[in-house]
Amino acid sequence: MIFRQFHTAIALLLVAVLPAASPPSADSTGLPSGASVYSGSSSETGNSQQPSGFVWPTGRAVTVVRGFDPPAQPWQAGHRGVDLQLAPGSPVYAAGDGTVIYAGQIAGRGVVSIEHANGLRTTYEPLEVTATRGHIVKAGEQIGTLVPGHAADTLHWGAKFPDDTYINPLSLLGYPRFRLWS
Repeated sequence: MIFRQFHTAIALLLVAVLPAASPPSADSTGLPSGASVYSGSSSETGNSQQPSGFVWPTGRAVTVVRGFDPPAQPWQAGHRGVDLQLAPGSPVYAAGDGTVIYAGQIAGRGVVSIEHANGLRTTYEPLEVTATRGHIVKAGEQIGTLVPGHAADTLHWGAKFPDDTYINPLSLLGYPRFRLWS
């Protein structure tokens, strides 16, 4: 009984304190570490275009294995992207329209970096890279295939602006809806 009252009090406090939800701006830091995103029914398939013009780089909504967890200071350790559950051998897609500015190996891993409008850059690793530098890509266009080499069958997807401000790439998919459970 006390446990239920405690949860009710916390929920009411959050409702009273938090501002009304609105879509995050392009420079928002996005989701808390470890949060999962629910983007509709589990029966949704395909790589449908989101309101912001960005799509899942996995071709569909997938589990977020590790969330965005930026460091307090730029030189500190942190997780400057998200790890998306995906089986090795799966295709990886450009999340938005842009120009491939890097396609090659970094520290033995295949990496693709795409520059989008306003200088935003998204990165994808580890890949068997099929995209080429200078190629103009459309959202949903395949840029490579996931290979083993990152945490437990995951695609690392990052996003940053030219001033090295990292953002949660999930915020590019439109306003995320959270599924909360205890």
